[in-house]
Amino acid sequence: MFGTIQKEIDSSWYITLISFLFDIYQEQNLQFSTLIYSLHLLDQIIASFTIKRNSLYLVGISCLTLASKLEEIYVSSISSFRVLSSF
Repeated sequence: MFGTIQKEIDSSWYITLISFLFDIYQEQNLQFSTLIYSLHLLDQIIASFTIKRNSLYLVGISCLTLASKLEEIYVSSISSFRVLSSF
């Protein structure tokens, strides 16, 4: 998955991002399907586009936000994700 398109991201960065998204999932009490859908979106983006290391967390948060808008009944605001991510 990381070999051909991604030059700056390797599996250790990916695992760190998944851990970060999991922490937000728990903190926001999201549905498990939201987390799975966000990881699916993330995998599709990583497989399709070159992502710079400094944009990886932004892409992850964007995937989680989109997934929560599609899966959750009550959607958390993007500012609550920002507070959790310390951006």
